[in-house]
Amino acid sequence: MRKSAMWGEQAAKCLAALLLAAVLSACGEKAEDTAMAQQAGVIEGTVLYRERMMLPPNAQLDIQLEDVSRADAPATVLATVTQSTATAPPWPFRITYDPARLDSRHRYGLRATVRHNDRLLFTSNTFVDAFAEPAPEIVLVRVPGKPDL
Repeated sequence: MRKSAMWGEQAAKCLAALLLAAVLSACGEKAEDTAMAQQAGVIEGTVLYRERMMLPPNAQLDIQLEDVSRADAPATVLATVTQSTATAPPWPFRITYDPARLDSRHRYGLRATVRHNDRLLFTSNTFVDAFAEPAPEIVLVRVPGKPDL
């Protein structure tokens, strides 16, 4: 009788150890999943302009994530995405960045421009918080220039 009770205790200990290992394993996978999700951050938003005009064919929209913390220096570009303006605004965008390059003490903004044949047509001229809730909206203003002849 004593031997069977001893086997029962060992089986219970083995079962407890297996359950503990399974729980810890699941926790490890969760932390790993979280780490993988943090490897690439994503910012989604929209860009638009209010002028009633069509853009020239092949105009390009550039959106940049910038570190704008230093007032006496140009912004540091952390990520850029370029996309077509073939459709009418607003244009949705999705920009990926490396969260490891962010510093919680810094300030991050989004900047957008529309260019055609290296000529700047529209630009953002106000600060747009990159991590604003709800999703950031960048409003472009027309850049004055010589008319095309």
